[in-house]
Amino acid sequence: MSKIVVNISSYKRNDGLEKVINSVIEDCDKINVALNSYEGEIPKFLFDNKINILITDNSKGDAYKFYFLNNTEDAYYITLDDDIIYPKNFIKKIIQKCDFYERKKVITYHGRNFENFPIQSYYKSKSKRYHFLQEVSKDTKVQFGGTGLMCFHTNLLKIPFEYFIFPNMADVWLGKYCMENKIEIICLKHLKGYIQYIPQKTTIYDVESKNDFIQTQVVNSIFNKTINLENLKNYNKNNSLEQIPNISIPQPTPPPHEPVKIEKTLEINKKTIDYQKVNRIFSNLQNNTQQKPQVNTNNLKLNSKQISTFNKKKFR
Repeated sequence: MSKIVVNISSYKRNDGLEKVINSVIEDCDKINVALNSYEGEIPKFLFDNKINILITDNSKGDAYKFYFLNNTEDAYYITLDDDIIYPKNFIKKIIQKCDFYERKKVITYHGRNFENFPIQSYYKSKSKRYHFLQEVSKDTKVQFGGTGLMCFHTNLLKIPFEYFIFPNMADVWLGKYCMENKIEIICLKHLKGYIQYIPQKTTIYDVESKNDFIQTQVVNSIFNKTINLENLKNYNKNNSLEQIPNISIPQPTPPPHEPVKIEKTLEINKKTIDYQKVNRIFSNLQNNTQQKPQVNTNNLKLNSKQISTFNKKKFR
């Protein structure tokens, strides 16, 4: 029987993290917790045989939810956030829906569909949004799903960790990977109030929505292969867009050992993108309801048993 593995990337929100852990620990086999830029003592509530701790430098942000994916076999891989209140039996219900779709789709409770490509802004371009805090009347196929309320089976999806080039945009990377590899994402039907939110002073949205140039380029690169994302690594968000030259340049041929195999979803004639064809494909969305990365040795992977032994005098 497939195991149930929960994955959380947390940034200095111990109160919210504890609530999430307590709400799901009885319904899973393992919880991987990435503590990003963590300082101080490890919270006592994390000392449990089911919990694996990863202390990180936060260089990948929320993408650490996918750090253990390629080493996880035959499991329901569930990704959660540390600022959401998950209802009772949330894990069981999302797994049931994963089985309903025969483990062939990514399942979530949050997502969006853009009406046209290319987009001008990931956060501001016109789109249909399916919010986890609002009612969604039916299961709906989405282009980009929320990774804070997500489930899929590891037999369906093994996204390399190095695929997440830029941090704190896991939803965008996951959506890009799924579209390029023809994997559907389904936002599940739910009532308003089924899932609740723990208010925060600062969120990823608050920070990233002020300048979403990188997110926008990643989305447009799905169809425009002349956009070289590696070229954006030195991009300074304090600069205006006019100061960033030559963003769209021919992409070099990937080396033979390229770990990500991308299937073409559209025909591209040299540098001409047929966006009308792209938009025709996604215009029918509402009618359709229906490989091992290198380990980053800079991070410290701690098993809760080891930590407990090391600190057992402290907790007596």
